[in-house]
Amino acid sequence: MCIINEPAEVHETELFVAPHSNGIDQITVYANEVKTDSTNNMMLLPVPNPQTVQFIDLQNYQSIFEDLEEPFKRPSRSFGMDKFSLHNNESRSLAVHDVGSYKATLVPTHADLGRINVEVFGTVQGNIKDLLGKQYEDLPVPFGYIICKLRAGQAVKYHPFAYRHKMAVDKEGKKVLFVPTRHEHGHAKTMGVMNPIVPSSVNGIHDPNEADWDHAIYSINTDMKAGNREQHSRAVNLKTDKIPKFDIGSIRTINKKVIKGYYPNNDLIFGLA
Repeated sequence: MCIINEPAEVHETELFVAPHSNGIDQITVYANEVKTDSTNNMMLLPVPNPQTVQFIDLQNYQSIFEDLEEPFKRPSRSFGMDKFSLHNNESRSLAVHDVGSYKATLVPTHADLGRINVEVFGTVQGNIKDLLGKQYEDLPVPFGYIICKLRAGQAVKYHPFAYRHKMAVDKEGKKVLFVPTRHEHGHAKTMGVMNPIVPSSVNGIHDPNEADWDHAIYSINTDMKAGNREQHSRAVNLKTDKIPKFDIGSIRTINKKVIKGYYPNNDLIFGLA
C-alpha cells in the first residue's frame, strides 16, 4: 500500500503506471483511503531517479481510476497472479508543493529526510528512517522519497496523486516501471500492517516479511506479468488529454493486477510490452 509515518488504517489502494512515449520516463498515479488520528502524519513513496521528478496535478481528472476500471467491467482474459541531488544547502528546508489537494515535498536523498518542513509534515519517525535506509540506500539506481501530508480524522478518500520520473532498470539493464507498494503503517493492527497476531499458514505464525495487500494496479503497455486481467487498446477509456505534462502515446494494452491477502512485503517492477 504505502509507507506511513504514524499509525493509520489504509484501504482500497489504487495505482496506475505507464511509460512515456519518449521511452525514458514513467508516470505513477496513486490513490487510497486513509484514517489516522495524528495531526502530523505523512505518506512516504519511494521513487527512483528523484532528481527527475515532476509533480502532475490531476485536480481536473479525479475520475482517472473509474476510467481505468471501465474495460474490466466486461469479460476479459485471465492470467495467474504472481506471488512474488536537487539541493546543496543541507540546512535549508525542502520546498513544499501544492499538488491538487495535497501538500507534498520531494526528498532527493535519504540524508535529506531531516530537511523536510516540520511545520507542515511533522518529523519522520526513527523506525521509518531505519526502514527506508535499509531498503533504498546503496542501490544501483538512486532513490528518494515523495512525502504527502495526511489529514487527521475520519477515513479520507484521497483524490489521485501523480508524478513522473525517469524509469528504473532491472538487473539486465532493461527499462522497467517501478510500482511503490512496500507497506508500513506504524504500529496499528490494521489492514496493511505486518501484524504478528494475524495467523499464517506456517505453524500459525504470521511471517513478518509479509503484509496484507488490498491493491488494484493498472498499467499500460506492460507485459502479462503486470496483470491477472488484460484488455486490448480498443477497450481503453482513459482520457489522456486530461493528464498534463505526460504523453502516453500509442496505447496497445491495459493490464490490471489485483492483489488481496498476505504476500511478500515489497515494491513491484513491471516489464514493458
